[in-house]
Amino acid sequence: MTESNNESKIRANWKWKIKGMDHVGIAVNNLAEATTTFVKNFNLPLRNVAESKEQGLKFGLIETGNCVVELMEPTDQDGTVARFLYRNGGRNSIHHLAFAVDSRLEQVADDLKALGVEMTYPKPRTGVMGHPINFCHPKFTSNILIELCDVDYQQN
Repeated sequence: MTESNNESKIRANWKWKIKGMDHVGIAVNNLAEATTTFVKNFNLPLRNVAESKEQGLKFGLIETGNCVVELMEPTDQDGTVARFLYRNGGRNSIHHLAFAVDSRLEQVADDLKALGVEMTYPKPRTGVMGHPINFCHPKFTSNILIELCDVDYQQN
């Protein structure tokens, strides 16, 4: 894959970088069953279970040491995660990859937009783990849903 001179110039002006993997989001049909699988079979600690009525989801956060597994069960059958499960034949499936960035998401979004990458939301939202998040629209990321997380938002 080659990049144009214009893309190189745009990236040269970026003031941010990806720090690493923050979490992997997995859409599940049964949160209790999926959580038990990770806790019982792999001896991984359950950090939290929560529900977001706004997002139409129940979440289970599993600690792995260097990354979190975010299990998501839809409570709104018309929501995006429920539709994702339906499109995947009802199978539990990886929904998204989330990367931590070292800058404010507004700056990251502006830089990505200069490359033609659009974000899903016009402004960052607060994610289930309490920090600002936004998603790169999958039509610009090889149909892979990428979430960006400003985990250092209090310092940025």
